[in-house]
Amino acid sequence: KAAYDGQQVVRALIAAARRRGTKKAAGTLAEFTTKAGGPMMTVRRQGRSGLVLKVLPNSGASRKEVLAAVKTALDDHYSEN
Repeated sequence: KAAYDGQQVVRALIAAARRRGTKKAAGTLAEFTTKAGGPMMTVRRQGRSGLVLKVLPNSGASRKEVLAAVKTALDDHYSEN
């Protein structure tokens, strides 16, 4: 295994943080990105009244990408009673 010096470790951590994106806002359950890495949709819980899915304008996402993200969000965060 290769040994890393302190500067290499710091550079790697900074690069990983940048790839990860921004922090999720309070109440945000999930954030979805396009294939290119840009923000596409956020999922928030709105009290007891359900979920709020916000599809971001001009994300560059295709209709197919958005529909797949909506399906994933519902599968992960919506329960039928």
